[in-house]
Amino acid sequence: MKKEFEAKYPGVTVNFIRLSSGEALTRIRNEKANPQFDIWWGGPIDSFIAAKAEGLLEP
Repeated sequence: MKKEFEAKYPGVTVNFIRLSSGEALTRIRNEKANPQFDIWWGGPIDSFIAAKAEGLLEP
């Protein structure tokens, strides 16, 4: 998927990082003022609910 995406969008570099849902949520909280990633994919719904309630997600 990474290879195909980067081929379709040559100006974009994809870096995939595997984190637990707790690690991802902590990172999003810590980077709220200066986010370092764009997509959070996978994990249990409760982490997404918490992030949304804290205003950490964008549509």
